[in-house]
Amino acid sequence: MGEQVTALLMEPGPARDRLTAGIYLPNDPEDRLGRLEAALTAVIAAEPVEKKLRAAVHHRWISPESYVQFIDDAVTRGVISHAEAGLIRDAETRRHDALRVDDFSPEEWAAQRR
Repeated sequence: MGEQVTALLMEPGPARDRLTAGIYLPNDPEDRLGRLEAALTAVIAAEPVEKKLRAAVHHRWISPESYVQFIDDAVTRGVISHAEAGLIRDAETRRHDALRVDDFSPEEWAAQRR
């Protein structure tokens, strides 16, 4: 049951809309919840491109050595376009940013202790 609810929340659609009715969902990616929404939107938009990349790795057209080189190789070999590479990079950046929930600068830590 828990996995089904999680799956419903991870995809836009009527079920997610019903579960989030009345919840404030900001559009500002600087807002904490907005950051999660922006990451979700970017990751969903990049899914078809990731599928192409997985297929290219499976067929050994490209090799996932370093992330940056991997994406560049995929563009060079015509597996994905420059625009698709931008989608993947944006999704990865937003995903990483959304995961940094406890990443504070030394100044922020010092301000918390006062």
